[in-house]
Amino acid sequence: MSAPGQRFYDEDEAEEILHLAASISSSDGKMSYERLLETAAELGITPEAVEAAEKKVVSERQDRLLKAQFAAAQRQALVAHLISYVSVQVGLFAINMLTSPHELWFYWPMLAWGIGLFTHALSYLFPNRSNYNTEFAKWKATKDSSINSEGASSASRGYGPNVVVGVHLGGRSYEERLQDRLERAKARIDRIESRSRINRL
Repeated sequence: MSAPGQRFYDEDEAEEILHLAASISSSDGKMSYERLLETAAELGITPEAVEAAEKKVVSERQDRLLKAQFAAAQRQALVAHLISYVSVQVGLFAINMLTSPHELWFYWPMLAWGIGLFTHALSYLFPNRSNYNTEFAKWKATKDSSINSEGASSASRGYGPNVVVGVHLGGRSYEERLQDRLERAKARIDRIESRSRINRL
């Protein structure tokens, strides 16, 4: 039997109270990793468990972000498909009316392409889980490949951390050629200023 005035909370209520108390105790509503470990230790949670939980939270957050980006990419692809469909069909209709108005044929490509557009819209609005996972994996692989290629391209231009800065072009480094251009530009400006002084005299 519980003592009079003793309070009890279920797991969700306790978690909500602790989260709110932590946000109130911190001015910006954030908690440092060290403070998180201290709080966990007071609750009898090991640092290893905190680290595992942190990795899981970060992984789930990144997964949600990637899926949101994937949904946006799918929406953009559908809109682009629709715009292409309308633009081409208007063009075909105009050609049909100008060249052979008595023989209508524009509706054949409109129907054929329309079936493909309708299928595309259905797959976006009502995705199949297996197909969704496959398409998401392909999109993620393409995105990772694009990021890696951009990083390699940036590194080859001298933006990466493991790059020799002095890229030689025709026996001279880029910095030397740039310095020569700056010096020639400065000399040209000096000549212009000299001429203006002579004209004023």
